[in-house]
Amino acid sequence: MSKQIKLIFSILLIILLVGCNKCEDKLTNNPNYASTDVGTIKKSTEIEAELPNFEITLLGNYLGNIKKDNLTGIKTYKVETIISANNKYYDVTFEGIKVKDFIEKVKFNDPNLDTIKFQGDQSVSKTYDFYKIDESFYFIYKMNDKPITVDGDTNKLTMINLREDSVNWIYGLSQITVKDLQAKK
Repeated sequence: MSKQIKLIFSILLIILLVGCNKCEDKLTNNPNYASTDVGTIKKSTEIEAELPNFEITLLGNYLGNIKKDNLTGIKTYKVETIISANNKYYDVTFEGIKVKDFIEKVKFNDPNLDTIKFQGDQSVSKTYDFYKIDESFYFIYKMNDKPITVDGDTNKLTMINLREDSVNWIYGLSQITVKDLQAKK
């Protein structure tokens, strides 16, 4: 990702964080944290919550669209954690679903899958080795009890990896591509 795009996402996150400072749950930089604290889950609670009316296009080995209705019964969580943004550290609470639960629900069960790529509305994407998707990956829709808004739309999910700086999050998740790189073409 180019430095300009990272800067833009950093500015967007700072705007989100500053906007949330006006909320009841104020965000403040915590100078007592270090990079090793990022992704530490202080508390995780399974909650009853309604997902936004999102739509994600599936590409690669699986084709189609996933909508809120396809995920009936998936577990939702409220998580208190520490995030980083440009070497500053914040306590946040978010609501979302675990990417691992999503993968299980939509039956990405081909044992030969090698990669999974998450792409946002602004063509920003991030690719991971499939086996690296673990408990630190979430699709979130609320932060500090406020819906996450992408281009004025609150019906979008944001893909986060708690261990990465927030400039690497995929805002406005629109596509997921899963591939078996070993498959013969």
